[in-house]
Amino acid sequence: MIQAVGRVMRLSADKKVGYILCPILIPPKSDAEIWLANSGPEDGWKELGQILLALRAHDSRIEEKLAHLMHVYLPPEPAEDVATMVTIGSESRRVRHHGHIGKPGIAESDLANVLNDVAKATEVFCDLEAVVPVGSDDPGRDPKDSMLGPVADRILSGKRNPDGSIELREGAIQRGSSGADGMPGAIDPIKSKKAGRMMVNGESGRIIDLNERIKKAKEKEEDRARSLFERVDTDRIGIRVNLLERSGLGGDRAERDVNLLRGSIEEATRHLKEDELDSELDNHFGLDALADDRREEQADGCTIASLLLMNAAMLHQRIAAGGWMQGISGMEQLKSSPNAVEEFYEQWSEISRHDFLPVIKPAKGIIDRINKTKRREGLSRAIRHLAAEAERLAESYADMGADHAGPLFNQVMGNQASDGAFFSRPPAASLLARLALDLTEKDADWSDEAIWKGHRTVDLACGSGTLLAALLTEMKSRAKQCGADEENLDKLQKLAVEKTIAGLDFNPVSLQLAAAQITSGNRDIAYNNMGLHTMQYGPINE
Repeated sequence: MIQAVGRVMRLSADKKVGYILCPILIPPKSDAEIWLANSGPEDGWKELGQILLALRAHDSRIEEKLAHLMHVYLPPEPAEDVATMVTIGSESRRVRHHGHIGKPGIAESDLANVLNDVAKATEVFCDLEAVVPVGSDDPGRDPKDSMLGPVADRILSGKRNPDGSIELREGAIQRGSSGADGMPGAIDPIKSKKAGRMMVNGESGRIIDLNERIKKAKEKEEDRARSLFERVDTDRIGIRVNLLERSGLGGDRAERDVNLLRGSIEEATRHLKEDELDSELDNHFGLDALADDRREEQADGCTIASLLLMNAAMLHQRIAAGGWMQGISGMEQLKSSPNAVEEFYEQWSEISRHDFLPVIKPAKGIIDRINKTKRREGLSRAIRHLAAEAERLAESYADMGADHAGPLFNQVMGNQASDGAFFSRPPAASLLARLALDLTEKDADWSDEAIWKGHRTVDLACGSGTLLAALLTEMKSRAKQCGADEENLDKLQKLAVEKTIAGLDFNPVSLQLAAAQITSGNRDIAYNNMGLHTMQYGPINE
């Protein structure tokens, strides 16, 4: 893949465009368009997702222009009927699962007829087991076995809304792991039924434009003269959207950068593991003291170390780019230094003299621990990689907000329930912030600096800072309603971070995310300190 990308970018006379061809194996008896619009990378196109992520890492414009750059060429639709799992919702909130076998596009119209009482489900649908069978030893059926008929390659859900309209959605059938030959794994009926219920409830799946889908099916029926491969409009049926989302590139900018941030942490973790630092860092974070069942659910020491180093590097970049302190170099200079680890350590020592201890101190502790092992090559590679990523992501990370830092922590760290980490959902945090301010200063003029100076809020187990961030957001919103302009809001936020709100936690990774959250917003605000503090874990020694 690296060679292909490098070669296609080579310049030559009269060359204007280069192409990267990515063949994707479509399962037998599946409509290629429908399958690509709903399948995931685990179904056989993981490499394509990796290529898109790699290209985006070097040039974010590729994602913005992918609608014009990506061309999809599909083989003719299968001559045989295709199978679909159908989930129907009812007013009682119960769902029914059926099977459907027919030409592509027919399942949509048949489901619409059932929802509109034009046809009965027993007339157009078959038993679910006919397309999602359950074997005695296997949770599904091998889709390569052509003797058993078509196997469902997607889920189609439908319900009637209170206004009388019908809503159809489609999503991927749920399968086990792919085989060594790249073919999709066996269908998981239990997970597929759960996915169908979520689609009926509007929690997942892509909404279908029924008229467009029926029109498309008729056009295919009328046009039988097709070439070996036919180019399709990737936006029309959602192929491009699905490939982007499943590759970790969908959603808004902050979501995409969270995905890239997670990928950066995984790469740094790999470098640390290459130096066999697992047991050393597990011991450093006290993970080796956990019971085995708890230990399996959590991130390992190398992953935790990578996240701590990444957060420190991004704060460092924000300080350097914003000119918050004199003598602090940016990532561009440090990542290419022959002594990157030493220079980062010196710079972080200087930053910590001003404050930012919740972010900087744990990162320095990791370097100290690894230095004792004298195995530093992996750390050097990891910190250079993180520096390069921090240079690109630090600006966006300041704007990720409460909806992103908590999920990022959970995605990277795994289940943290063993040390009491249960993270608040942003909507609940926002409601609590409004109630707290209504109770204490309901009629206050929040544009008045004196109100902010007189207010105190502390979260004694702040975690990733969701509650503190929600409170700060609500305070700024009320100040704006009282007439505060952007300049005043920036001053008030600086005052809040340094003097008004405080948080404590014994988990250094959580505190790092909290620091990122409460300093989000205007990235030009230069903070001198923050009210976040690391608590001792366990009994206090007299």
